[in-house]
Amino acid sequence: MGQLPCCLSLRSKACTDCRMLSGCAHQNALGYVVLRVIKAELSRNFDTMTRMDPFAVVYLVAEDNTRCKICCTRTDWGGHMSPYWDHTSRMQMVCKGDKFEIEVWERDFVKNDFCGRASVTLVELLSMADDAREVERRRSLTSAETLCKASKAAAGHMHNFMLQLNGEPTGSISVQALRFPLDAGDEDLLLPRATDVNPDMFEAPATRVGVSGGTAPFFNLRLARPSQGSSQSYYIGKDISHASDEVSFYEEVLSTRASCKDSLGLGALLDFTLDYAGAVTLPVDDASEGIAQAKDLLVMRNLMDGFIQLRLLDIKIGQVTGQAGWKGKSRIRALKQGLLDGCTNSHAEGFRLEGFDNRPASLVSMDPLLDVGVPSAKREKTIKKAQRWMLQRWTGEEMFARFLDVHQDQFGQNSGEPSGGRHCDDAADGPADSMLAATFAPVEVAEMVLHEMVWRLAELALACRRSPVPQKWIGSSVGLGFEIGRLPERSRAGMEATRKSAIVKLFDWGRSELNTLDKHMRLTDGEQWDRSKFWRMYVGGIDRLSWEACRAYKRMFSNSAGWSEVVLTVRDFDSMSGKEFIGSATVPLQATSDRRIPLSATDKPQAPDARDNCASITYSIAWQSFPAGSRLKGSWRVTISRGWRMLRRDGVFNGGRVDPFCEVVAVSEDAACRLRQCTSVKANAANPVWDEVFDIPVAARCGALEAALDSASPGLGENDFVYVDSTGAE
Repeated sequence: MGQLPCCLSLRSKACTDCRMLSGCAHQNALGYVVLRVIKAELSRNFDTMTRMDPFAVVYLVAEDNTRCKICCTRTDWGGHMSPYWDHTSRMQMVCKGDKFEIEVWERDFVKNDFCGRASVTLVELLSMADDAREVERRRSLTSAETLCKASKAAAGHMHNFMLQLNGEPTGSISVQALRFPLDAGDEDLLLPRATDVNPDMFEAPATRVGVSGGTAPFFNLRLARPSQGSSQSYYIGKDISHASDEVSFYEEVLSTRASCKDSLGLGALLDFTLDYAGAVTLPVDDASEGIAQAKDLLVMRNLMDGFIQLRLLDIKIGQVTGQAGWKGKSRIRALKQGLLDGCTNSHAEGFRLEGFDNRPASLVSMDPLLDVGVPSAKREKTIKKAQRWMLQRWTGEEMFARFLDVHQDQFGQNSGEPSGGRHCDDAADGPADSMLAATFAPVEVAEMVLHEMVWRLAELALACRRSPVPQKWIGSSVGLGFEIGRLPERSRAGMEATRKSAIVKLFDWGRSELNTLDKHMRLTDGEQWDRSKFWRMYVGGIDRLSWEACRAYKRMFSNSAGWSEVVLTVRDFDSMSGKEFIGSATVPLQATSDRRIPLSATDKPQAPDARDNCASITYSIAWQSFPAGSRLKGSWRVTISRGWRMLRRDGVFNGGRVDPFCEVVAVSEDAACRLRQCTSVKANAANPVWDEVFDIPVAARCGALEAALDSASPGLGENDFVYVDSTGAE
C-alpha cells in the first residue's frame, strides 16, 4: 500500500465538516475511505507543442450533486501520456449515494487543459476494497500502530477506470481504495482531529492568493465581523489537500501551549510559529479550476495582514530536507531531494532560499533565460523554474543584499523615479529635506528592519538551544519580511511600528513532528539518535542564518568612521557563462558632479584621453545628512547615470549582444567593510541608461550590532564575530 500509513494518521475534523454541505447525517455514514491515485495512461496528447505535464484532482460528489475536493496530486512534469503520481488522499467520511470523480488535467501556464474524468460510485469502490474489522485487537495498540496495521488489512487491489471527455474515451486511471468502517468506538482510535472553525466567521467565497514559493494553494479569508484590533484579513486559508500533514503539528502546538504555563519548555520556540485557529470548509473561487467549489482550509495567521506591499523571503532550513520513509516521503523522492540539497546552498550553509515575494527591480531584470532561446508558449513556466534554481543557489550574503535592496522601491510614492531619488538633492534645502523631516528614508527603514531581525534571529537560535528535547523539523521554513509599500513617519512611534512589523516566523510543517519530553522518553535509542542528528542540522542552519544577518548588518550599517572609495565595475549578465567582466574604475568617495570616466579592462587605469575609444561610465556623488536623532548620520548618494561603448563579450552565445549592469562596491577607510550593490540589467544595450541612486550609509554611532545581540542574551555581543560550524571549523 506504499505510504498509506503515514498519510492516514492525519485526519482533520474539517474532512467530516464537508459532509454537512451534502446533508449527510452521521447515522447515514458508511465509514471512512482513502484513495490512492497511482497513475494514468492517456491516449491523446493535449499539448500540441511539447510533452504534457499531467496532474489529477479527486472530488467527492454527494447525492445532491454537491462536490467537495478531496485532494490534488503533484504535477508529473514531463510525464506526458503515462503520468505517475502515487498520491494518497486524506481520510474522508462517505455516505450512501456518494460517488468519486477523478479528473486529469494538463498543467499549462495560460490555462490548464482538461484531459478526462472518471466517475466511480461508492458501491463500485467499496466492493473493491477490503474492510478493516479488527477493532478489538487495535484497541491495545498505539494510534500509529493501529493505523499501520489496519491499513494493511484494508488495502484493496489496484483497479483501472476509464477517463472520458465529451463521451469519448481518453485513457484510464489506476486507483486503490482503503476502507475504515464506522463501527462503535472506531472514532476513538483515530488521532486528534483539527479544531473546528465556524464558517460563518468568514465571507464567502474565498479567493486564491498568488505566492512565489511552495506548491500549496492559499486563499484570502475575510472575517465577517472582525473583533476590535483585528482586520478582516487577519487569517489566511491553506488548502488541506496539499497540507494534511500540517494539521497534527498545529494541533499539537495548541495542546502543548495549553498543557502548562511554560509549554513544556518549548514556549520560547513555539512563539515563532504562526497563530493557528483550526480548519474550516468554505466555497472558494479558484481561477485555475474555473469553477467555485467547497474546500477544506487550514486557518492560520496571515503574514500579509496590515501590509501594503510585503517583501518576504521563504528560507528552507537544514542541510537535509527529505528523508525516505519519513512522513510519506518515498525513496525516489528523497533521492531527488538529496540531489537538490547537494547542489544548492542547503549543503553549503544549511539553508536555501525557496521564495522571494516583491523582489527589487534589479533582481527582476536578471532574466536567467536572457541568452537562451525558449519558445514563448513555455517561457513563463521555464523562467519560473530557472529563477527558483537561481534563488536556491544563492549564498546568505547575496540573499540579504538583494533582500535589503531598496534603492528602486517606491514605498508608496507616486513618482516615476525611484523612491531613493526623492530623498536626494544637491541643494542644502528643498523638497528632499522637507520629506526627510517628515518620513524616514528607505535606507533608514532597511537599517531598522535588519537590526530587529538580528535580534529576533538571535533569540530564535537561543530558543532552539533551550528546547528540552531534539526536534525533527525537516523542510520547515523561516519567513523574513518587511514593508516596502510606505515610508513610516519620522517619530519614535514610527520607528517602533517599523521594528514591530518586521517578520521572523517559522512555518511549513508538512515533514515535521513536535517532540516533547514525554514522547522522547518513549522513543528507541535509534529514534532518539535520529532526532538528535536532524536537530543538529536544523539548529546549525538557524545559527548560520543568524550569523549571515549579523554580517550583513556589520557591512551595511556598522561603519561610523566613514568610507574612502567606491569601485564601479560593469559586467555583462550572462546566464550561460557567468557574469563577464567589462571594465572597472575606482573613484574617491567625495561630492562630485556628473562625471564621465573610462573603465579599465585590466588592473591598470585608463589614460584620460582613452574614454572615447573604450567603455566609460557617468556617475555623480552627493552627501545627504539625516535629521538629528536618526540612527544614521547620513549617506553618500552615488548616482550611476549611464554607460558608453560597452564591449561585446559574449558573442559566441547570443550574436554579440551585451546585457550590462554595474556593481557599486564601497570600501571603508579601514578596509574592514565592503558594501556591494547592483544596478538593473539592461538587455542588449551597448549604451545603457540606468539613472539609479545608491545609498552608502554612515552610522551615527558604533555598537548597534552588539546592542542587538546583547538584548537577546547579555554578553552575546561581546563575542568575536566569527562563525564556527558544528565541527569547530571557522
